[in-house]
Amino acid sequence: MQRKHIFAVLIALVLIAGFAILPASARHYSRPPTQPAVCVEPISEFSSSATSGFSPLYVKFTSDSTGTYLKYQWSFRSHDVAPSDRVWIQFSTLENPSMKFNPGQYDIRLNVTNGCGESSLVKSAYIRTDYIPKVSFTASPQYGYSPLTVKLTSTSIVPTTNGEIVHYMWKYNDGSGWKIFSESSVDTRVFLTGRYDISLMVTNDGGSVTKTIRRFIVVK
Repeated sequence: MQRKHIFAVLIALVLIAGFAILPASARHYSRPPTQPAVCVEPISEFSSSATSGFSPLYVKFTSDSTGTYLKYQWSFRSHDVAPSDRVWIQFSTLENPSMKFNPGQYDIRLNVTNGCGESSLVKSAYIRTDYIPKVSFTASPQYGYSPLTVKLTSTSIVPTTNGEIVHYMWKYNDGSGWKIFSESSVDTRVFLTGRYDISLMVTNDGGSVTKTIRRFIVVK
């Protein structure tokens, strides 16, 4: 038993001595070198907060693209010119940009690139800003005794381009038929006893829109 114990001690001493003479680099565990990141080929995709509305239309775009280390290039193309004259205009290199659109229709393109590829997605006529007016109006006062002086005001939203002329046409109907009484955005008129339907037509280069409210003014 004593010999076995002595033998075990000798083996342990030999192992310790052998480890001591190893170079320092061999005494420590070293991790394998970090592997380079895998490049994933890009696939372009996007969505937006809105695709239609009244001008000016503010739209926030979101890239739903897949891939690693992506670079972004957003562009639009207007339909206001002949197809042969349409050109792409870059508006952002951010991942999720915002853009204001004037009246018209627009194609949107998102091009994404990285070290292992490129992908481009075009959505035709993706953004549409309505060019026609959105008609509304007020009257002050709406009720009273004859003769009643009323101020009528157009509160319409009317998209316009530079130099465009907007036309207004006010009508009233007291039961005997429609009569034009003004072609201004604001008008003051005296109404006698009766109940009056009021109509306002607003016209721009996009077209004409009419709004009519029955018995809008009541005069006793």
